[in-house]
Amino acid sequence: MIGDRSMLPSDLLSLIETAEDATRHYSRYFLNIALAYGGRNEIVHAAQRVVTGVRDGTLEADTITPKTVEHYLYDETPLPPVDLIVRTGNERRTSNFLPWMANGNECAVYFCAPYWPVFRKIDLMRAIRVYDQRMRKRR
Repeated sequence: MIGDRSMLPSDLLSLIETAEDATRHYSRYFLNIALAYGGRNEIVHAAQRVVTGVRDGTLEADTITPKTVEHYLYDETPLPPVDLIVRTGNERRTSNFLPWMANGNECAVYFCAPYWPVFRKIDLMRAIRVYDQRMRKRR
């Protein structure tokens, strides 16, 4: 889960942590679910944490790199580049959505009408097909 965990109710946060613990050692595929998420907010939080590191002496300002910033994004475990974004709710834009992780990467985007709670297996299969078609074009 990526997003501002402080905005989530404790029962939902507990379920998320259980799922994360159960899949902690998976490394072949990554599924990120964005809740209470805003891309600009994510970058601001990372910048605040970097500044704190410089102030308390755990970071040197002249050694800050993109990898440093990635470390301070919501998920402290750096994620691989995003390959596919599934945008539900008939939103046809990616603005403010994963700007750091998807920008500069050849990321496929699948837009679909159903909101997340009614997102079905067929919707996921369609998204995977969009990704597959994009990968075939790149070869």
